[in-house]
Amino acid sequence: MSEYAGAPQPGQAPPTGFVRFHLQGSKMSGSLVTPTVTVNGAPVQARYGENLLPVWAGTSTIAAQGEWMWSYGKAALTVDVAPGQVVDVWYAAPALTFIDGSIGLTPQKHRGRTAVYSVLGVVLVLMVAAIVFAATSG
Repeated sequence: MSEYAGAPQPGQAPPTGFVRFHLQGSKMSGSLVTPTVTVNGAPVQARYGENLLPVWAGTSTIAAQGEWMWSYGKAALTVDVAPGQVVDVWYAAPALTFIDGSIGLTPQKHRGRTAVYSVLGVVLVLMVAAIVFAATSG
């Protein structure tokens, strides 16, 4: 297997561009499982933060998704990379495992965070109300 994803056949030009893939978050702020990243369908090594992925000049499809009990946070982006060019691609996994991730050419928001924060806020309010009720009724 070639060290470059989506490698052309022998005799074709060597890799001439890069995708600077930004895997947003960390194991503490994102997912405990590092998302799977592919370039043109071939898996590549990626970690949270910045990853420099060599690609062949032309069109490349960058995809990412989380894998836990099922696949979640799927997102893909097709980019054109000119010879010698570096293209920035940003991916943010979702806060909930049943929605898509976000991928684009600029920093992305983690989808579903508002829903998570809303549910946690309601639970907190109910807990405080229960404590206040227990303290005043006894």
